[in-house]
Amino acid sequence: PLSDTAALVAWCSQEEADRPVFAVNLAGKELWQDTWQQKYVWPYFDFAENGSRFAYESVETNGSMSVVGSTMDLDEIVGQMVGVYDTETGKLVLVKDASPHITAGQNVALSPDGSRFAVLRDGAIEIYDLPPVSTPAPAQAKAPEKKREK
Repeated sequence: PLSDTAALVAWCSQEEADRPVFAVNLAGKELWQDTWQQKYVWPYFDFAENGSRFAYESVETNGSMSVVGSTMDLDEIVGQMVGVYDTETGKLVLVKDASPHITAGQNVALSPDGSRFAVLRDGAIEIYDLPPVSTPAPAQAKAPEKKREK
């Protein structure tokens, strides 16, 4: 779950392919979709308590790891990236790298209201103010055209 009203659906395949991800609401309606590259492994998530945003942190490798349980040497680690996303729209709000690399994640934190973001970089904690949460535009319902009877 991303919030009380949305969940993230993602999967990995045995093939060397990028990962499709979808966010859906409780009614099963798709909110957004994206593709995350296979070279990002060992994810860690953090969430704003109000559900407005989530942070996705993962280790970036110099290749793809498609087999569950694969091992990795330290020289295969390129970095550790974290992205802050708007939960309802999937909009990427901020991207930073975290260091030192911690494969268990937990280098990041979001404020309870999703307005601030903290990341561990070079042994220091950096704090960023985030832009206001975007509100998805209401869906424009188009009435079906009526067929004229002849």
